[in-house]
Amino acid sequence: MARKSVRSLLLTALLATPLLSYATQYPLTVTDLDGRQVTLAKEPQRIILQDGRDIMTLALLDRDNPFKRLVAWNNLAKKQDVATWQMLKTTWPQSATILDMGFSDKGNVDLESVIARQPDLMIAQLRARPALMESGVIDKLSALHVPVLFVDYEIAPAKDTAPSIDLLGQSP
Repeated sequence: MARKSVRSLLLTALLATPLLSYATQYPLTVTDLDGRQVTLAKEPQRIILQDGRDIMTLALLDRDNPFKRLVAWNNLAKKQDVATWQMLKTTWPQSATILDMGFSDKGNVDLESVIARQPDLMIAQLRARPALMESGVIDKLSALHVPVLFVDYEIAPAKDTAPSIDLLGQSP
C-alpha cells in the first residue's frame, strides 16, 4: 500500500515538473523583434495594443479571455472587419468597453489617455516603430518605465510570425 502511494506521488511529481518549469519568472528579459532587450519587472496586467489585430495572437495564448488585461487598443476590427468585431464582442463582451486609442502607424496617439490607463506594457508592430520613435511615444513610455515590445507579422511574416507569437507567449 505504501509502495503504491510512493509510486503515485512520484508519478504526480514527474507529471507536474514540466508545468512548473514553464512558469514564467519575473523580472523577465526578452529580445523583441527590433532586437532590443526588454525587461518586464512583473507579469503585465495592464496592456496596450498599438495594433488591434494583435488581439488574435493574444486569443491564441489566452482563449478564455484575451481582453482581460487590455486597458486600451487600436480597435481595427471595428473599423475594418465588422464580422470579426461582432464575433469578438459576442465572445468577449468586455472587448466593447476597452478604450479604442486609435493608434496609427504615424505615431498619432493621445498619450495622456494612454498614461491615465496606467499601462505596464505596450505591444506594438515593428512597422510602426519609426513613427512611434519620431513622435516621442517610445521615449515617454520608457521614462515612465512602461516597456514596449515590438512584434512583426507584416514586414517579414515568414520569418517573424512564429518568434512574435513565442515572444508574447513568454511576456504577457
